[in-house]
Order: sequence, then C-alpha cells, then structure tokens
Amino acid sequence: MTFKPNPQNRTLLLPLLLPLLLAATTAPATKPADLYTMPENQFLRLPALQSRITADSVDLPLLDAAIFHRTNQERLAHNLPPFKFSGILHDVAQGHSREMAALHYFDHVSPTPENATMDQRFKNNGLQPHLEGENIAVLPAREMGSGEYIVTGNPPNEIYTDKQTHKVINYYAYAELADAFLTQWMNSPPHRAAILNPKFLYLAPAAARGDYQNQDSFYATQNFASDLTPDPAPRH
Repeated sequence: MTFKPNPQNRTLLLPLLLPLLLAATTAPATKPADLYTMPENQFLRLPALQSRITADSVDLPLLDAAIFHRTNQERLAHNLPPFKFSGILHDVAQGHSREMAALHYFDHVSPTPENATMDQRFKNNGLQPHLEGENIAVLPAREMGSGEYIVTGNPPNEIYTDKQTHKVINYYAYAELADAFLTQWMNSPPHRAAILNPKFLYLAPAAARGDYQNQDSFYATQNFASDLTPDPAPRH
C-alpha cells in the first residue's frame, strides 16, 4: 500500500508509506541518548519541556525526543507497543529535515538527486527494512493564533499580537510544539495510520529550523521501520 501526497491539496504535512520487496542553532541541555531511555511519563515531566524556544536558540535534541515520546503516548493510548528509538533512523530523518529547512522546500521528494526518495535516503544510511514510512510537517516557531497579527518592534525582537484576540503570540514551549506536530498528524488519516501501524516497531523523529513561506518555522520528519535490516549494497 502506498500513500502519496496530493499535489492539489498540500498544506502543512505529507505522509509517505512504502512497502519494499524482500531481496540551525542548538543548545542541547541533556545527552541525546539519555532522552530516549526515559519512560514516557518521566520524560514528559521534565521542566525543560516547559521552557520556550527563542528567536536565536533551540535545543533540537530535546525537541526531537519530545516528538518521539508524544508519539509513543499515542501508541500506548491505542494499546500498541511503544516505538523503539533508532539512531540510524534519526540520521535519515535529520538529513531530510535539515535539507528541507536549508533549501526551503516541503516534500517527500528531494531536489537533490542522491536523496530524491525516501527509499534512497534509507539506503544511503545503510538500511533496507521490509516496511518503511515517513511523515513530514512544518509549523511556525510561534504559536499559530488566528493567523492575523499586528507586528511591532524590530527583528529579531518583534512582538506579534493576534489581531482578533489581542493575545501576544509567543514562541512555542518544547512540549507545546511537539504536541502541535502530533495533533496535526493524528488528525490526518494517513499520518495517523503510520503512527498506529502495528507493523512499525522503530521510530526516529528529527526537526530542523528554517524559513517556510518567509516565516521562522520548524520542519519535522518522522521515519518508521518494521526492522533495521542492513542494505545489502550500501551506497556509502
């Protein structure tokens, strides 16, 4: 079964799921490996998750782990085993998010020939699982509000005020941004299907910061795998 993006209805997120024939500035506060060994309930109580991203700083390892644990919350809520984290899958996801952010595109298909498809990106990292999948999304670094703002001040210290509610639109806290990504994915049937697919056992999400439609944004990629079978002919 293949889920393909509809070019007539591309908004903020796109899913991709392919069965295979067998044959920005970071300020990490915690070691990345430690973040994935915590149980969901312990990780999601970390005070750091309530701190806010700023205009010039973000702890991307913390954000990636927050997306991972929020995804596992959804799995557990639906009586599915939690995903196992894979560092190799994280390399796949991180490479795609970073490229989207750097080249200002939003798609499963990369303009870089050697990274053109998800299958190629997996193989470039030495993997050829029986089943692999990918969710992507892009969200503004600030809370969304109504979408109409009054902007005062000068970059990078502008103040955004919601034109309808008159609320100051702040940067997301880490927990809020991870939740916003999961809310979008879970509200989209094909993305939800990937997250709740019992055949997927491994997950690694990765985010990158960059402009999207002239707005400070975060691109996120989730890569899923049924197994971590090595590619028999790795490309590098």
